[in-house]
Amino acid sequence: MMPRPPARACLAMPNPPDDEMRRLLRAPRGARSPIEHLGVEFQAFCHSRHRPYLAYARTRATAAPMAARWVETAFAELAGLWPRALRTDSPKAVAWYVLGGVIAAHHRQDGDLIQHVWQRRQADAVLLHDRLGLSAESAADLMGICAVDITVLLTSADRDM
Repeated sequence: MMPRPPARACLAMPNPPDDEMRRLLRAPRGARSPIEHLGVEFQAFCHSRHRPYLAYARTRATAAPMAARWVETAFAELAGLWPRALRTDSPKAVAWYVLGGVIAAHHRQDGDLIQHVWQRRQADAVLLHDRLGLSAESAADLMGICAVDITVLLTSADRDM
């Protein structure tokens, strides 16, 4: 029996790095499959993430229907990336990155001060933890990073204020 590789350790930094995400998103995509044809695992992933993604998107949107469209668009984009996302260290991080990219592409509200003060991941950690009341562990799971990374992001956000 072959030994299992060690689990990826938390390095007190968001993972995977942005350049890895950009490569994944730039890679040629296969034909986009409807969510229902990607299997039970993908459907379960989307179902488990829908409510918290929507709550997060609502903190960034001016109207609830806009937030719902962002989440559905993110899931549709993720569907095209899902097989490759599963080969990464954190499919959850890929999904979070896609959601953030969809919101950033469609959201140009000048009053979104939190996104102007902190880096994207810091702002996400602050919104999830402070505004939505998620624990560090729940916020980390949602973003696809380690709980220690959330603590580092929140501490650095406090310091940067």
